[in-house]
Amino acid sequence: MPNITYQLIDDFDTFLRLEKEWEGLRLSTHNSELCVSWYWLRYWYESYWQSQNKLFIHAYYQQGTLVALLPCYLKKVALGYELRFMATGDAENIEVCSEFQDFIIEKSCYLAVVSHFSQQIMQSKAIIALAFENVLPNALVSSWLNDFQAKGFYQRKATTGLRYCITVQPTVNAQISMFKSKTTRRHANKYLALSECYVEQLIDEKLFDEYYQTLIVEHNQLWKSRGKQGAFEQKEFVCFHKKLAKELLKQHKLVLFKLCYKEQCVAVFYGIIDHNTLYYYQSAVGKHDEIPSVGVAMHIEALNIAREKGLACYDLMKGQLTSYKNRYVIGEPEIWSIFVEKTLYRWSQNISKLKHKIIG
Repeated sequence: MPNITYQLIDDFDTFLRLEKEWEGLRLSTHNSELCVSWYWLRYWYESYWQSQNKLFIHAYYQQGTLVALLPCYLKKVALGYELRFMATGDAENIEVCSEFQDFIIEKSCYLAVVSHFSQQIMQSKAIIALAFENVLPNALVSSWLNDFQAKGFYQRKATTGLRYCITVQPTVNAQISMFKSKTTRRHANKYLALSECYVEQLIDEKLFDEYYQTLIVEHNQLWKSRGKQGAFEQKEFVCFHKKLAKELLKQHKLVLFKLCYKEQCVAVFYGIIDHNTLYYYQSAVGKHDEIPSVGVAMHIEALNIAREKGLACYDLMKGQLTSYKNRYVIGEPEIWSIFVEKTLYRWSQNISKLKHKIIG
């Protein structure tokens, strides 16, 4: 790699010292997605890390300047290790649901970086699988995997959903007119006609615990009423988001608000501002006879905040074709999960699934 040097970051302390460089590079590239931010990955590590796993972050420098970051780790599995993005690979009931992750690479350095990374993987006897979930087809990691060829590795790909991202319009009326569903547009206009709805947004750090606890309680009660367990029932999930949200509040990047009607809280919204986008992450949406759709009302208020802050996009993130998100905007592009596995590992996985199916 002419003029490019490489550093393997395999300890957390070294990762922590990279904050300024990491975020500087991430926000300067086109693939500056939220779930590869230094903050997202830091608090995932602090909340979820298992000692049997290994950090496998690759950093590349050109004349002393950071030009590429590959934020990966090695997850211990049967027969060896699985290469993954950080903040993925946890049990489904506790995972943070990282989406749209990607390599962070300056365009001019892409070929040199991924060529070196491929060599590192092929030379490793411990890596028996690669798993990159919920990535975009135009992501750098997708391009790399399309070209990745190594003896004994076999690739499979699955579509996991669509991305639902709304362009923020200059006025609320213009916004509503762009909603895909006629019913959603009607609910939105009826909400605007109500005079006794208001938003209480968290601004004061001293009130954080109160707002966060309201989100947890309302979210878990909603899922319990459906006979299911809410994400905020899991201690790792609660710990991760408490740390992340507190940090984001200090940076004025947290959007946490209560939607109220006549002093009654009918919804709680939790979103994150990153770059030019407001990401919708979690919520608790109740019902009220006076509001045709509390969910539509909540999203209207989130879009209002995005507009006030001069943001370009309101990202509803991943959803299926049948998702309610399809009522607001057409989902695109498709989201992929890509797996590259050695034959022996594929056999062991298939046997494990078969045993699980038989045993139940």
